[in-house]
Amino acid sequence: MSRYMSRVKGNARRRLFGWFGLAVGLTGAAWWLFLGGVWGIGDGLDFVGILLHQALPGVIFLASVGIAYRWAFAGGIILIIEGLLVTTTCSAASHHCPQLTIALLLLTGSVPLLVSGVLFILSRKQRLARESLKNRVA
Repeated sequence: MSRYMSRVKGNARRRLFGWFGLAVGLTGAAWWLFLGGVWGIGDGLDFVGILLHQALPGVIFLASVGIAYRWAFAGGIILIIEGLLVTTTCSAASHHCPQLTIALLLLTGSVPLLVSGVLFILSRKQRLARESLKNRVA
């Protein structure tokens, strides 16, 4: 009975990681979409200009969250790569912007992507050959 309960708790924990990863990823993507729209309106762009130039990162991140929801491990890796890309881009542009702007962009831009990617990877159902062998024998 204890093996079964630990397996149930492990599955519930993985599902909880997946739901938290989805919530963090969708929040981060929504933030990027909102930020792109606001910047595009501030720059005086039309709808197509906003969509193509400013909101494209949000659309890409939203698609990555969708991939991660379907395929947790591959999508988690994609989200982590995107988060690292945002981090390196912010680091490269740090001499143009104040430090507070860079810090806020990292906190609101790359951290949700990195956290969501890690949570999706943790939610991945891991099956080891050793465990499946034990289940067949038991």
